[in-house]
Order: sequence, then C-alpha cells, then structure tokens
Amino acid sequence: MIRIAIVEDEEQALCKLEENLNKFFDSHDLEINVSRYNSAETFLLNFNKQYDLIFMDINLPGQNGMDAVFQLRKQDKNVLVIFVTSLAQYAIKGYEVNAFDFVVKPVSYYNLALKLERVLDCLNKSFSNEIVIKNKFSIRRLKASDIKYIEVRNHSLIYHTVDGDFTSSGSLKKVQDQLKGLPFSLCNQCYLVNLKFVLEIKGYMVNVDGTYLQISHPKNKEFIHALNHYLTNNRGN
Repeated sequence: MIRIAIVEDEEQALCKLEENLNKFFDSHDLEINVSRYNSAETFLLNFNKQYDLIFMDINLPGQNGMDAVFQLRKQDKNVLVIFVTSLAQYAIKGYEVNAFDFVVKPVSYYNLALKLERVLDCLNKSFSNEIVIKNKFSIRRLKASDIKYIEVRNHSLIYHTVDGDFTSSGSLKKVQDQLKGLPFSLCNQCYLVNLKFVLEIKGYMVNVDGTYLQISHPKNKEFIHALNHYLTNNRGN
C-alpha cells in the first residue's frame, strides 16, 4: 500500500486530486491510502513519518506550504513531496527543500500521471527490499523502509513498524543478514535499529522515532560509526 497525504484547503481541488490519484493507481493495480488535511498546522501536528508521498498546496491559510515543508524536512528528509500551486514560479523554491516535483492548478490527469510514473520508479527502488515474516497465524510482507526497529523478546521477534507492531519467530542474526546493505545497526543484542528513524542520541540511549532504546557499551562505537556513516551519505536527501 502507498500512503499519501494531501494538504489542501480547497475542497474541490482536493477531491479532484484524490479522484485522479485513484484513477492512476487503480490502472496500475496498486492500493493507496489517502489522508486529507486542510491546513499545514494540522498536517504537521499529525505527521510521524507515515507517508510515502505528500501533495502540499503552497497557498494555505495560516502557515504556507513552503514553510511547512521546511519544518517537515527536520523530521523526514526522504519522503517525496509534490507541491501544488496556482503560480509555477513559487514552486521553484521547492527545490530548496528537496521537493520531488510540482503541479500547477488546475491539475490535469495527463500531467499528474506523468509525474506519478516517476514517483512509482522512485518508490519501487525504496520498496524493493522486503522481508517475509511468519507466525502460526499469518504470513506478512514488510518493507524494510517501514521498519523502525526489531526487538528480541521472550524468544520472539517484534517488528516495530510505521503501521504497528508484528510478531514472528526467528533469530535476529538471520534478519540482520537479510537486511545487509540497508541502514540497520544493532544498538545492543536485543535491538536492530533502522538508522533512518534515529532522532537523537543521549549518552547510551538512542531515540528511535520517539522510543528510547539502550545502547550497550560493546555496541556503542559500532552503532555511532554506522549512524555517522548513514547521516554523511544521506545529507540533503
């Protein structure tokens, strides 16, 4: 499922955009979940790195969309943002906040579809790494990019993701091997952390999207090195 947010105060424009999104993704046999916001303030208040794609109107009441994305980038440098505007020249500033693209109102389906094809190419690259988890009740596919951290608890693995927690059997070492080459690092023997979700480190504690996890002394140097390497190679993204 592709998770999309639309931040737009004009109801007619919002409905038309959502209609075109449904048309495009239906034609590609892809499921989407669309969240609507009529102000930047409401969007930022509810934002928790849960979206794959954001459509942001620039001319919003209160805080404008450009300023909102400047704030957004402090939390998430990677989410795809497409600005929606009546005046194309305003969208040029969007590249200062690593905007993916922009569309000019009124949004035509043909123009939008061309941009969404590029979105799919980009998302397919980030979604290409998936793992399958199993328990006695179900089998589930998880995108590695959605996993915040994996926890060992009572001989089970708990996958803490943007869509909730999922439990399976298995070994953390095996999962670590599956995720090799991706930005995951052990902060101790019980937690494998997706470095994308690290917000800060305080002493021997790491804040992973609001949850504090213990960094063990033996893993401290290795974990800090991995985080610094990730941040250096993803600066500006």
